[in-house]
Amino acid sequence: QFRSAASGRRRRKMACVLGSSAVFGVPARPSAPLDNLNLAQAAPCTTFMECLQRDMSGRNSNFYEYVQIGANVGDTSLDPVAEAARKSKWKGLLVEPDPAAFAVLTGEDRDRSIDGYKYEQVVIGSQAEAANGTITFYSVSPDVDRLTSVDSRSGASLPPTVTRLSSTSRAYLLEHAAALFTDKGLDAEQYITGELAQCKDINQILTESEVGSFIKEHGGPLETFRLLMVDTEEHNAKVLMALDLDQRAFLPHYLTYKTSSLTADEIAQLETKLSAKFQHRETDADAAYWWREPTNCEVTDCTATAATSFAARSR
Repeated sequence: QFRSAASGRRRRKMACVLGSSAVFGVPARPSAPLDNLNLAQAAPCTTFMECLQRDMSGRNSNFYEYVQIGANVGDTSLDPVAEAARKSKWKGLLVEPDPAAFAVLTGEDRDRSIDGYKYEQVVIGSQAEAANGTITFYSVSPDVDRLTSVDSRSGASLPPTVTRLSSTSRAYLLEHAAALFTDKGLDAEQYITGELAQCKDINQILTESEVGSFIKEHGGPLETFRLLMVDTEEHNAKVLMALDLDQRAFLPHYLTYKTSSLTADEIAQLETKLSAKFQHRETDADAAYWWREPTNCEVTDCTATAATSFAARSR
């Protein structure tokens, strides 16, 4: 009976070790949850970025991943969320459909100090749009420099916001660009370009780029998808409404998106969908921020991983 109990303890100990991430060449899971933020004891955040930076604090493993839908030229001085992610040295998937912005984003003079970055020039749309494979995409002419916002035709310096405008709706783009060009004595109609572009939904791009691949390959136990940022103007709702929340690998720990271009109905729809998996952490100016308690080792994943590994070692 003593030997039987001892054997049981040894088996439980082995299952715990095999169920840890150390089996797959990453640091072993600590006895306490890695990302237990003790939110109930934490002081309330006063701003959206304060919440995010507090949640990200100390999580600087380059094994983690973040995805930015609408990366533009990658200028972190205009994007504090992207800046925080890069400072954490996480692997990144940067998606930008505007050809001129994408050329700057991936140019030879860009910062290559962070390994593990992937870049995709693709429109992220709804599942219905993605089913067609392509969509007409409108952006500001490349004559307007994406870094300096200077128009090479007239020599005029336009507001930086001009170069960040793009849409699958020409009417929407004109509505938001017209006054900016008119102020410089220019006709926005002459600066809107449209071309057929590749279109995918968010689940396709996450799958093809192997985001959360550790979970998909091993069934857990380590969740690597840390942060999802979505900034696609009026398209944010349809991008996020397509996200498959039943795919654990596709669930980031932190999720942020712009709300300024969304309707009240779209904001309500997103809140209903996301509240099933996330906690609404903060809304600051035109951004919403959602948080999910990371689980580095769920019971079912650990059991499955341990059993598979033990069987393989016993052969």
